[in-house]
Amino acid sequence: MPTPSSYHNVFRVAKPGVLSSDSSIPKRNRQSLSCTACKTRKTKCDRLQPCSSCVNRGHEDATSCVFSTGKPNRKRTTHDLDPKESTNVEAQLRLQKIEDMVNDLLHKSQQGSNESNNFPLQKSLDVQSPDSSTGGPGSHAAISSVEKGHFDIRDSGTRYFGATSWTAVLESIRDVKHVLDMETEDEIIEESLSKSPESLPPDLVFDTSQTLTIQELCASLPPRIVVDKLLSAYFNAKHNQGSILHSAKFLREYEAFWTNSSPKTFLWMSVLFSTLYIGSRVLEMSSQDLGVPLPDPDALVKKAGQALVAGKYQNGLPYSIEALLIYTTCKHMQDDDCEKNLWVLMGITARLTLRMGYHRDPKALPNISPFEGEMRRRVFSHVVVIDLLLSFQAGLPPVIQEDECDTMDPSNLLDTDFDEDCKVLPPSRPPSDPTTMLYYCEKSRMARLLRRAVRHALSLKNPPFKETMQIDREIKDAHLLVPQSLRMKPIGSSVVDEAYMILHRLNLELLYLRSTSVLHRKYLSYERSNPKYSISRATCLEAALTVLGYQADLHHACQPGGQLYNDRWMTSSLIAYDFLLAVMIICLELYESRNESNIDTEYRRKQYGAVKQAHEIWRSRSSVSKEAKRATTVIASLLSKVQEPIATDEARVTNTISTASEFSGQLLPLHPEVPSYSNYEDAANTITQPGHDLDSVFSASENIDWGFVDQYLIQHGNVNQDPSYEWQF
Repeated sequence: MPTPSSYHNVFRVAKPGVLSSDSSIPKRNRQSLSCTACKTRKTKCDRLQPCSSCVNRGHEDATSCVFSTGKPNRKRTTHDLDPKESTNVEAQLRLQKIEDMVNDLLHKSQQGSNESNNFPLQKSLDVQSPDSSTGGPGSHAAISSVEKGHFDIRDSGTRYFGATSWTAVLESIRDVKHVLDMETEDEIIEESLSKSPESLPPDLVFDTSQTLTIQELCASLPPRIVVDKLLSAYFNAKHNQGSILHSAKFLREYEAFWTNSSPKTFLWMSVLFSTLYIGSRVLEMSSQDLGVPLPDPDALVKKAGQALVAGKYQNGLPYSIEALLIYTTCKHMQDDDCEKNLWVLMGITARLTLRMGYHRDPKALPNISPFEGEMRRRVFSHVVVIDLLLSFQAGLPPVIQEDECDTMDPSNLLDTDFDEDCKVLPPSRPPSDPTTMLYYCEKSRMARLLRRAVRHALSLKNPPFKETMQIDREIKDAHLLVPQSLRMKPIGSSVVDEAYMILHRLNLELLYLRSTSVLHRKYLSYERSNPKYSISRATCLEAALTVLGYQADLHHACQPGGQLYNDRWMTSSLIAYDFLLAVMIICLELYESRNESNIDTEYRRKQYGAVKQAHEIWRSRSSVSKEAKRATTVIASLLSKVQEPIATDEARVTNTISTASEFSGQLLPLHPEVPSYSNYEDAANTITQPGHDLDSVFSASENIDWGFVDQYLIQHGNVNQDPSYEWQF
């Protein structure tokens, strides 16, 4: 195993106190040609007073830009040194102790010593600067650096190392002696440029090694009049990725791009091509006439991916995260083998945000301006929510864990409220101000509760029921805090509201209902005879019925002539999973209660009718949506195992039950195109045989294999999904 000396130049210092002649290295008595700061940073110095480099770094005071006088060497103590040199000596002493600690740890790790478990803690507690015994300002400085992690911003990329990484310790060594072994930015850039495009290996995710130049990217752009209209469509669409780009800043860069007044980067070009792709799809799906031929959308997204690879997105450069996020949205819209690649793309994006320190609030990081800090909060909020929702859908733990993050939610601000030159962020607008950012703030807050519910439901320790109800109360309390402008109301009563506002309300409501459902779902089949858990079952069922009612309302509004037909591209494919989860919860309840005699027959008929209605909605789309085909098959198989409840009186309950409409006080009928069955067995018989693979899932009422159901949903169905309906996060 290499020692720390392999990572930096070998350097030794004298004992604390006196620099003896034995340890002193005589140096030539000559005046330095660079100031102290430029010499440390290995940058060019023009020897002005102060020099231009110090002025650019903000050190305009001449006293902060000093030059070595080249005085003769003599034996000196630390008391003879000026403050700057004294600080360097202290840093060297701290370096020696940290290096010794790392050497000891590595040596003990190789020997497999039994004391290795206790040693690191003891040694880390002993790492102090020379004046620690007197409580000086240098006390525990090295410890604090390691505990907080290391954040490094360079032209070559942004990196963050947590306290558990060996790299964090080595980076802390470099931090106190950067003149010894840190590569200069010029060397890094030169090394990057020395690699020819032909040497790039095939990208792991984007599967391309095709060489690409900035000139080729620019040549593949449509005429500017077309680009302007597509970019306008992107920023005016108010979809769920709009806030990760500051409109004023991006448009300034866009104008500079056309005037060649700023250098072009591959990652910025990737963002541009992705926004053009989304803009073209928005115009296409909303049936808007551009007046000129639209460019090929697939060609645009292909260029966006090639630019990502050419720009080395994995290095954590500016626009790395934004380019990945928007490109992931493009692939989701395109649905190009979406199920296989979307999780991988989002996983890469989430891990890169951690590597770049987005999980730490900008207030805890150096050299982050208020503007940049707020944009980092916006981007990280998007990454956390999408990572959580995709993980929830896949049944896998999210990449980003809340315990390791302290990034605050973004502020409720318009893009016009702050810009790059702001010194301090303005106060966040009140929740009564319905800005577009208000939705993202509320979504981030509600997503944290979904995370708690998921962790509780997936816990291997079987948490007590008291804890379940405590989380349930917190979810309900958080739901009550949703601002009035974002509270759910019937779609039919929102005729004067814009489409994005209607869908923002629906997304927040489904996030709340999803949290409730997953929190209480296990009690549907757990000790059903125990009245203690009846409240959980009732809560879960009511949430599921409400979700199915919203599905009916949304389906109706997205039909030709419906309220959301021209904006149906805004609806989320992740919403489809909510609808499918809800219908399976009701199917499970129908199956579990099939032999129980104390069940309210009318309530059971209400559940059965809601599931039949959901099946009809899914079936009406099964020819254009693979998710719909899967859902149709599964629901038919599940309902074929239960009998339709018989009414106790002549007042038959209609099949088009909408619990969401009852919840809001209004019933919205389904679109006439949705078929209706008088006998559900006829519908079940029309489903292909693969649906009966689920027979084994429900063979035992106390052991429902939900993992098998999820796996079945992933593996079956080969119909190409209609991109005009389900794509957005």
